[in-house]
Amino acid sequence: MRAVRYYGFGECPKIEEVADPVAGQNEVVVRVKACQLGTDVLKIMAGTGPVQDSASYIFPHTPGYRGAGVVESVNSGNPTLKPGDRVIVNGFVHCNTCDDCEHGRDNLCSNARLLGVDSGASGALAEKFKAPDYAVFKLPDAVSYSQATLFSNIGLLVHALERAAVRPGFTAAIFGCGLVGSCAIPVVRAYGAAQIIGVDVRESALDLAERCGADELIAGDSTDVVEAILEKTSGRGVDVAFEIVGISSTIQQAIQSTANRGVTILLGALKGVSLSFPNYYNEIIRREIDLKACYGKTRDDFARGLKLANEGLLDLTPYSFQEHDIDAIESAVEAAREPGNNCIHIITM
Repeated sequence: MRAVRYYGFGECPKIEEVADPVAGQNEVVVRVKACQLGTDVLKIMAGTGPVQDSASYIFPHTPGYRGAGVVESVNSGNPTLKPGDRVIVNGFVHCNTCDDCEHGRDNLCSNARLLGVDSGASGALAEKFKAPDYAVFKLPDAVSYSQATLFSNIGLLVHALERAAVRPGFTAAIFGCGLVGSCAIPVVRAYGAAQIIGVDVRESALDLAERCGADELIAGDSTDVVEAILEKTSGRGVDVAFEIVGISSTIQQAIQSTANRGVTILLGALKGVSLSFPNYYNEIIRREIDLKACYGKTRDDFARGLKLANEGLLDLTPYSFQEHDIDAIESAVEAAREPGNNCIHIITM
C-alpha cells in the first residue's frame, strides 16, 4: 500500500510502498478515505510540535491524526463493527487498565498515544491503518469523510461543555475562532446556548465564526474585549468563556468576561503562560469564578459528539474542504501552510 513517510523533522514527505497493516487482537484495519492535514501534522513534520526535542523519535514516520474511512478487517469481539462500515478513528488511544481509564478519565491516561503524532504510532496518511476497536466509531450517514475529520475537535469541545455542566439558555464567549474555536460554535449551540460571542484578532477567523453561527463578533485588536462582552450581555458577562488561544492576555480577558459563578474553560497554553492578577481576590474569589482546565476528550465525549451529529444537532456545512490525492502530498502541505486560509486540507486515498 502507499503511505506518507518522512525521515526527519523538517524533511519533505515521501510516498512509499509499505506492507499492509494486520489487525492484532482487538484491533481494526481501516481503509482510509480522508485524513485531515491539520496543524498537528504540519508541526510534527516540521519539528515544531511537542516531540521536537526527542532524540529518540523513530523514523521513518507515517503521520496523520484525524482519519476516516471504511472498515477493512476486524480482529475483535466487538459486534458493532464489520467490514464495509463507514467509520472515524479517535487518534487518542489509551491503555484501558490504569486508574484513570478504569474511572472514565481515559483522556488523562499516562500511557496514552496519539496515532500519527507520537513516535512509533503510525497514523492515517496511508491507504490503510489500524487502531484499537474501542477507538473506531461508526459515522452518521449524513457526515462525509472530510467532515468526519472535525470530530477530534468536536470531542474536545464536548468534553469542555461536560466539564462546565451547562444548562440550556447559557451564554458563551469563545476566545480564538480558528479551526478548534469555530468547532465550539455548533457544539455550544447543540448544548442549548442562547448567545454565542466570537473573539479573535484575525478577520479570517471572525469570518469563519460568523459562518458557523456566532451571534456576536468582537475584533480583539481594535476594542476593549471585556468591556464589549459586558455591553453585549447587559453588564453580566457570559456563563461560559472558552479560552483556546493559550496566551496570558486572553486568559485574563476570558476570566474577566465570565459572569458571577460562571465558568472559564482553559484549553490552550501548550507552551505555558505567566499570569498576573493584582485584583485576584475581587476578580476570581469574590465572584466565585470556576476555572476548569480541559485536556483532550474521553472516548465517551467522542461518542457524544457523533450522537449530536446523528441527531441532526451539528451544522457542519459552513466548513470548506480542499481534497488532495495522496500522491500530491508535497503541494498539499504547501497549501495547508498558507496563512489566513479557512479551507481545511484533506488527503484522500
